[in-house]
Amino acid sequence: MSKLRNFHNKGFTIIEVLVAITIGSIAMIFITQLISTGFLYHLVGFSSFNAQADATALINRMAKEIRQGPGVVAATDQGITILEYLNVEDEAPYQVRFYLNGTDLIRGQIPPTGTGPSYTYDPDSETFRTLATDVKNGAGAIFEYYDQDGNLLSAPIVTGNITLVRMTLSLGDASLKTDFTATTEAQLRFKKTNL
Repeated sequence: MSKLRNFHNKGFTIIEVLVAITIGSIAMIFITQLISTGFLYHLVGFSSFNAQADATALINRMAKEIRQGPGVVAATDQGITILEYLNVEDEAPYQVRFYLNGTDLIRGQIPPTGTGPSYTYDPDSETFRTLATDVKNGAGAIFEYYDQDGNLLSAPIVTGNITLVRMTLSLGDASLKTDFTATTEAQLRFKKTNL
C-alpha cells in the first residue's frame, strides 16, 4: 500500500495545474501586447515618414511649377495663379492656380483660347485636381511674396513686383493625429537678376 501512495503523490493537483495555466496565460497576454505595441509604433513611424515625404514632394512640385511659369497673374496668401507652359510644344501658356478650398489644396488649370498675344482663359473650362486633403494652414498664409530686394510684399500684392514665392504647407494625418509642415521657396525664373 505504501507503493500505491507514493504513486499518487508524484502528480500535480488540479489547483497547481490551474495556477500554472493562469500564470502562463498572463505571460502570453503580456508578450502578445508587447509585440503588438512594437508593431504599432513601427507602423506609426513608417506612416509618419511617408506623410512627411508626401508633404515635401507636393510642395516641391508646386515650387517647380511656379518657378517655371512666365508670370504671376494673381497672388493672395492662400492662392496663386500663374501662367505655365505645360508641354514643350504649347504655343500659349495655361493658366494654373493653386488655392485652398476649406481644408483641400486644389490645382486648377485653364487652357488658353483665342489667338496670341491676346489669349483668354474661360473659367468654365477649368479642370480641378485635389493635391492634398486635411491641410492645417487654416487662415494662415500658404504663400508669401517677396520683391527683388527680399522685402515681404503685403496685400494688395502687385504681381509685377514678385520675384520670390515662399510656400508653407501644414498637412495633417488623421490616422496619426499629427501635423507636418513643409516650407520651400521658388525664385521666378524670368525675374532673376543674378544671371
